[in-house]
Amino acid sequence: MRVFKHGDSLAIVLPPGIKASSQVAENDEFEFFELEPGILVLVSKSKLSAAVKEKAVALLLKKAMDSPAPSPMDSAFVSASSLSAPVQQPFARKQNSYSGPEPQFVSAAEFARKAPVASKSIDAVLGGNGFAILDEAAAKVASKELESYLSHGEVYGAKGFDNKFYVISREQFEPLAEKIISRITRGTEIVPAKAAEALKEDPVKVACALHVLKERGDALEKKRGVFMLLD
Repeated sequence: MRVFKHGDSLAIVLPPGIKASSQVAENDEFEFFELEPGILVLVSKSKLSAAVKEKAVALLLKKAMDSPAPSPMDSAFVSASSLSAPVQQPFARKQNSYSGPEPQFVSAAEFARKAPVASKSIDAVLGGNGFAILDEAAAKVASKELESYLSHGEVYGAKGFDNKFYVISREQFEPLAEKIISRITRGTEIVPAKAAEALKEDPVKVACALHVLKERGDALEKKRGVFMLLD
């Protein structure tokens, strides 16, 4: 299969064998998904269904990404995958909108020093808002503090293509997930920062929710930081 120039774009020619075995016909619609730079997946829109969510995506990720064996941290967040780059502190929560500076980063060591000892509430461990983007070292600290909440499904987490861990409490996730699913059209590309502006929500919180939706099979991360809801 070779890439060639077609007008101002690039195109590919499907070999006859693939055309026959996949029953590709003229005017069929397909979606490209970028698993990582240099690894692209071509999926028929008619196949973007439960089969993709439950089987194909997991299989493609496992084969194409050739991920290393999971670390102990990956198994710590049983209810939501796993909980890495410095810790991104959550924004302060506001009533119905967000405006302010870009997220500030601190080291994992600083996060560990600030992690509460006496209080083990979800909000306290995750910076006061019930959601956070953590690096691996900080995630290990958080997983110990939130062990009981994780075992009871009160906290969800998912590891992104950027190797960071997106963690959010069930209390924060459930209403936001419903809001995302009901107000964003399926099949359209979703960038967390833009979606947060439209929904008048914290962008870190939206990013956490989208990663968990992806983990649940309700969304795809087409390429790093760009999502799409599935039917």
